[in-house]
Amino acid sequence: MKKYSAIKDMYYGNRGVHDKFKIENEEKLVLSAITENEELLLKKLSQKPEMLEIYKKLDNAIGELTLIENEHCYIEGFRFGFLMAMDFFEV
Repeated sequence: MKKYSAIKDMYYGNRGVHDKFKIENEEKLVLSAITENEELLLKKLSQKPEMLEIYKKLDNAIGELTLIENEHCYIEGFRFGFLMAMDFFEV
């Protein structure tokens, strides 16, 4: 009998990847609100190029911070999961 490998599942993209997450209705509503408001803001800012440039830099910085935070959360989750497994097997 072949032993299950979570590492292989992760390697082959079957687990631990964002496109596997189910987006709930509440998230869709929030995303829709963000998209609509950003479109309105960009339309207004397009009349003021200097302000539009500031917004783009701000948006990029927020995106980078979000990626860093997500990475930290993923790593912490992985570490905590491993500690739980060790506790389960009383290692």
